[in-house]
Amino acid sequence: MTNDRRLVLVLSASLGLGTAACGGSSSSGPLNNASVVTDTVTLTDSMYNDSSWSVLVGDGPFAIFAARVATIPAPAITQAIADNGLVLAYIKTDTSADSAAVWTPLPYTVGLNYLETFTYAYEAGEIKIGVYVSETDVDIGAPNVYFLTIPTATFKVVVASGSAGGLLADRHGSR
Repeated sequence: MTNDRRLVLVLSASLGLGTAACGGSSSSGPLNNASVVTDTVTLTDSMYNDSSWSVLVGDGPFAIFAARVATIPAPAITQAIADNGLVLAYIKTDTSADSAAVWTPLPYTVGLNYLETFTYAYEAGEIKIGVYVSETDVDIGAPNVYFLTIPTATFKVVVASGSAGGLLADRHGSR
C-alpha cells in the first residue's frame, strides 16, 4: 500500500471517527461523509516568487514578512471546500540521518542562527506555499529571504470536503 493511500485511509478513518463521536441531534439528520483527495508537488527554488507573507497578531495588526511564495493551481479546492472543507499541507522531511523521510505538517520551522519557516494558505483554486525567515539572535541578523536558495522540497496537500451542518450549535447550543 502506498503512503498516499495509507494517509487517505488514516485521515478518512479519523474523520469518520470524529464525526461519529460528535454525532448530532436527531433532528439534524445524518452527517455527510467527507471526500478526501491528496496530491504531492515538488517545488524548486525557481518556482518561488519574491513576495510577502502576512500573519495576524492576536486581535491587532498584521505582521508582514518578506517571503518567497509558490502559487500552485489546485482545482480540487473549490469555493465550497474553501468555505466549509479542510485543506492541510505537509512537507517531506528527514527526521535523522538513519531514518526515512516523514511528512511533517506546515507550518514547519527549522534553523539555528535564524529561523526558516515554510507555511501555507489557500483559497478556491489555489494553494500558496510561503517561506520566510526570522531572527533568533539580534547579533546575528537573518539573511534576506530574497537572496536565499530554497532547497527542493516535496509537499503533500490533503483536501477534504465538508458541509456547514451546525454541528457545534446542535451539540452545544447557539451563542
